[in-house]
Amino acid sequence: FPSHDSLVYEVSDFRIEGQREWRIDKIDRLAGFSRASFDAASQMAVMATLVLASGLNRSVRWPFVAALTAGIFLTTSRTLLLGTFAALAGWMLLGATRLSFMRLMLLPMVWLPVLAVLIGLNLPGATNAVASFDRGGTASTSSFATRTENTWLDALSMVSDAGELALGLGVGGIGAAQKVFDPDSYVPPDNLFIYTFVSFGIMGSMLSFAGLTRAWFSALVRPYSVSYCILLPLVAVSGVTISAVENPFVGIGYRDWE
Repeated sequence: FPSHDSLVYEVSDFRIEGQREWRIDKIDRLAGFSRASFDAASQMAVMATLVLASGLNRSVRWPFVAALTAGIFLTTSRTLLLGTFAALAGWMLLGATRLSFMRLMLLPMVWLPVLAVLIGLNLPGATNAVASFDRGGTASTSSFATRTENTWLDALSMVSDAGELALGLGVGGIGAAQKVFDPDSYVPPDNLFIYTFVSFGIMGSMLSFAGLTRAWFSALVRPYSVSYCILLPLVAVSGVTISAVENPFVGIGYRDWE
């Protein structure tokens, strides 16, 4: 994933990325007017969920959602594309039945970032299985292998003693804040669970995911909260390979339960 900055701000001694220009093989990862391609994709993914839950006429709603999905495809952000399809599946399931036990089928999605880490770290064959689907270009799966074999382990190694294991490193202990205050130790979390675990430890991360679980149960009994219900699958699926908390658009679905 070779990359270089096409727009950079320099403030005092800080160098801030304004827009990222990068590629998968020879395919450009389009950022539009956003900082990076995944930012553009997250905006379109959230917009698609809101349009799905809106009262717009079908003749307007579906072309709009199709156009947004096509835009996500052009950014080559595979996780957010899958997240959009998960949100669509959630919307269809919620609309197809009012039976609570059917709606509970989507609940495990909230915990996907946790399950992905457990599978990636405890079943080495999982990485090889994902790598076997690699077709190069936009179908490349090598980035997931990089996360499971390098990024996730580097991030988890930052938690070194019992106190940090229980309570984490605190806000700014990992992620974007490191780029500014501790650039030599910077590690991208690249997973919602790892971000919360390193920042807030076992207690904090479990509280976060328990809060998301409670939010799901609460949202199911509120007919006006369909848009939030379908944001949760988007957050869960995209949260497997992005922190979500630091993404201002996908983070809407993560923070609203508070």
